[in-house]
Amino acid sequence: MAKTKAFPAKLGPCIDLAYTAREARLALQRKMEAELAKLKEQEEAINQHIVDTFDADEIGKASGTLASASISLDVKPTVDEETGGWPAFFAWVAKTKSFDMLYKQVSAPAYRARLDAGKVVPGMKQFTAKKLHLTKIG
Repeated sequence: MAKTKAFPAKLGPCIDLAYTAREARLALQRKMEAELAKLKEQEEAINQHIVDTFDADEIGKASGTLASASISLDVKPTVDEETGGWPAFFAWVAKTKSFDMLYKQVSAPAYRARLDAGKVVPGMKQFTAKKLHLTKIG
């Protein structure tokens, strides 16, 4: 386990230390994300070339000396406005009670809006999350 570092005794210098540490981390993170984005773009271009070649050659599997590649198909849903879109989908979910078609996550802004309007949302309880915000001065 790493030894805990001593922090400045006064709160102001401690806040400045936290800000400096965050800025150093974010600078490194931005640099790494840029490098990773280039690598991901290269990887995606190569992968698309492989898929296109599979399609053109009408094959489903091929190998190199380090790896093999194959194509799989996976059906994914998308909401279609021409067939009724979200209103039709939500009406069907409600009518058939097919709530398993939805992710189970409550919208925090919508929940807060109802609380602000004095409404009670059944089945809910709330907690308050604390988050420290650091803002550069000047």
